Amino acid sequence: MSNVIKFPDSAMAHVSNAAVDLHLGPALFGGATDHAHAVQFYDSDEFLFDTVGRFLAAGLQAGDRIVVIASEEHREGFMRRLEDQGGHRAIQSGRLMLLDARETMSKFMVGDMPDADLFRDMIDRVITRAQDGHAGVRIRAFGEMVDLLWREGNSRAAMIEGPDRIAIELVEVK
Repeated sequence: MSNVIKFPDSAMAHVSNAAVDLHLGPALFGGATDHAHAVQFYDSDEFLFDTVGRFLAAGLQAGDRIVVIASEEHREGFMRRLEDQGGHRAIQSGRLMLLDARETMSKFMVGDMPDADLFRDMIDRVITRAQDGHAGVRIRAFGEMVDLLWREGNSRAAMIEGPDRIAIELVEVK
């Protein structure tokens, strides 16, 4: 099976874990293109923590602003992976923003479907907050709202496309 998305070869030098390379592609961990979006299926929280942790650490090293929209358990797992990369300092400085997935979703769901206008408004507010006056800064994002919708059996809502940002989205399969 091939990668979900074909990533540029220029990012190959930034990745060392061959198993992750095969599944996600190197751009997630290094010099991602201006607009990239990937979806990855996973079967263990350890894979999720390792993969997203590397993605976020690469963003911190590159000077990106980072947005994580995830469950409390997953946010804690990611932060454990970022301890040595200054994750807590990044939160304090505003470079790393952690949001609760369910709470964030509640701001744009109408019934069991996302409302496009509410979604765009919510994303615009999150992006503006993440930029913190640094217009043009690259934003690296991880979100698991699709995973929540999928787990709830709402595959129709999970298939709605979001904005093109540098993002990684992992959906658990068990």
